Amino acid sequence: MSRYKKPMVDPYTHTQGGRFYRGRPIWQLESIAHSLGQLPRFTGNASSLWSVAEHSILVSLLVEYELGGTLEEAVEGNLHDATESILNDIASPWKSTLELKGYKTLEKEFDLSMRATFGLPDGMSEVVKTADWLALFIEAYHFIPEKGEDFFDPDGLRPKALQLIHKGYTLRALEDWRLARDAFLMRADYLQKAIGKRDRPKRTRKSG
Repeated sequence: MSRYKKPMVDPYTHTQGGRFYRGRPIWQLESIAHSLGQLPRFTGNASSLWSVAEHSILVSLLVEYELGGTLEEAVEGNLHDATESILNDIASPWKSTLELKGYKTLEKEFDLSMRATFGLPDGMSEVVKTADWLALFIEAYHFIPEKGEDFFDPDGLRPKALQLIHKGYTLRALEDWRLARDAFLMRADYLQKAIGKRDRPKRTRKSG
């Protein structure tokens, strides 16, 4: 039961960085990491606490090292679920119901503002979409009893995910949510520095 009798004019969520208002959203990387580090994938129904932060890192790594994505796309992979730090993680089958149509509208609204804040494309890049699906199947194999065998697979990516598992993508959940938070921030920092190093003007040696 809601404690508010009337809809709030400008609803908000308390974050570690302060109040996050719908009408004036301020996306802070540290607050995103804090939330996603404690937010479980599969709505807490996995065999281990595998966080959305860990999922995001996995997607980012797949983009960079397995799918030939750019560093900018790897950044997008790390942030692709940032809206869940405000709206929480709802399992995809439930998002498709008519009752949650309003949720999807709000999710899209927040996603656009988050992407504008971090300089990401308005819509999810194809390489990030692919990495997100691969991560889903890799995670399900490790943490869901049916191992994702009955999951919807529109692009036929589950076989490739299984190949990646045999290649070495075996998952072990971190024991402390703070480690997931810190790993998320370390991944973001690594990518920022890698982009800066790549774009730094090269010095030319003077002859003579």
